[in-house]
Amino acid sequence: MYLSRLELHGFKSFAQKTTLTFDAGVTCIVGPNGCGKSNVVDAVRWVVGEQRARALRSEKMENVIFNGSGGRRPLGLAEVLLTVENTRGVLPTEFSEVTLGRRLYRSGESEYLLNGQACRLRDVQDLFMDTGMGAGAYSVIELAMVEEILSESDEDRRRLFEEAAGVTKYKLRRRQALGRLDGTQADLTRLRDLTAELGTRVAALRRQADKAARFRDLDARRRALETTLAHAEHDRLSTEHDAVTTHLQNLRHALDVATAGVSRLEADGDTLALVRTEREAERAARQAVLQEHVGRLRDADAERRVAEERAARQSADAVRLRREHDEAAARRAALENTRVRFQSEVDRAEPLVQAATQRLAAAREIRDAAQATIDAHRSTAAACRAAEADAERAASEPRRALDRLASRADLLGAERARLVAEAARPPGADHAARAQAAADEARRASEAHAALEAEFARAEVGHAARAERTAALLADRR
Repeated sequence: MYLSRLELHGFKSFAQKTTLTFDAGVTCIVGPNGCGKSNVVDAVRWVVGEQRARALRSEKMENVIFNGSGGRRPLGLAEVLLTVENTRGVLPTEFSEVTLGRRLYRSGESEYLLNGQACRLRDVQDLFMDTGMGAGAYSVIELAMVEEILSESDEDRRRLFEEAAGVTKYKLRRRQALGRLDGTQADLTRLRDLTAELGTRVAALRRQADKAARFRDLDARRRALETTLAHAEHDRLSTEHDAVTTHLQNLRHALDVATAGVSRLEADGDTLALVRTEREAERAARQAVLQEHVGRLRDADAERRVAEERAARQSADAVRLRREHDEAAARRAALENTRVRFQSEVDRAEPLVQAATQRLAAAREIRDAAQATIDAHRSTAAACRAAEADAERAASEPRRALDRLASRADLLGAERARLVAEAARPPGADHAARAQAAADEARRASEAHAALEAEFARAEVGHAARAERTAALLADRR
């Protein structure tokens, strides 16, 4: 086995790709100091796996890359290829020529090549073990190493002799085997510790497994009991649901019946309200006629006063005026009788309207009670609204009655004032008869006015009582 070729590119001073061929025999490299002769030896040591930068005469491994010169730029990598002839089979490989390569980049990345294929440093060391080739082998010896061999300890010399004798590989294998045995012994110790620890855990896990089995049995029983209970509860709820559904249907039927009754009563109430409206319209028409006659009566009275002023001069006119006055009085009496008759008819119709209103309110209360069975809150609200409507209707009627009574009181007051003024006139022809008639008319007007005031007071009392009852009913229902 011998070196046949060395290729350098970017290693130290070899900026260009340089190939050194070693023929058979001895090859000498001669040159002045600083020409790069030692760089060739450093390249051989570096390519076979040297890891010490100081052994390559550098501070750090990146310094082996060409760092540039005055005419050249620095390179980014250093590459060395060493070709070894293996014709005698010294190297443990089937190739007769082995090319070993190493590359180093400025980023710090490094790679080894064996016949162009990437490999590990360990593969390179195994390849050259006990062959004399290697980073610390005796095949590459420089002057400094001769002095170290002569001056170093016995261990270093023994290492060189063992390398030459070829026993280094076996000693390395022995150390590796002993290391693996120590690791195996440590693993066995750890395994025994784990076995002892897991034995304790197995017993605890066995007890937990028994508890888990009992839990599964009890859980299955619980699920079965819950299922049975759920079926029973479902049957009970189904029965209750059927009963509630039947009761709800009965309540709805009762509500329909009550609603029909309320509808009938409302129809009756609407009919009575229509009749009452017609009668009130008729009464209003007759009241208008009465007002017209009263106006005419007032005009006649005015004419009569003018005639009385002229009575001293025209007695015939006085007789005629007296006759006209009597006729007007008769007409007024007839109109008063008509008004009283109309008032009596209205009074007779009033109880019927009130009775219909009461029946309507009772029917609405029945409907509200049936509705309250289904929905208490909704029926309470409906009842309150119905009660408020009833109270409002009940309050509106006394207001209209009070307005009518106030109108009547105003008319009678005006009539009374006129009669009093007429009675206070100076005496004249037929003064006694006029005074007596005026007194009677004033008395009747006073009685009518008192009656109206009493009726007005009763209406106010009735209105207040109805308002109190309505307020109490609303308070109770709320």
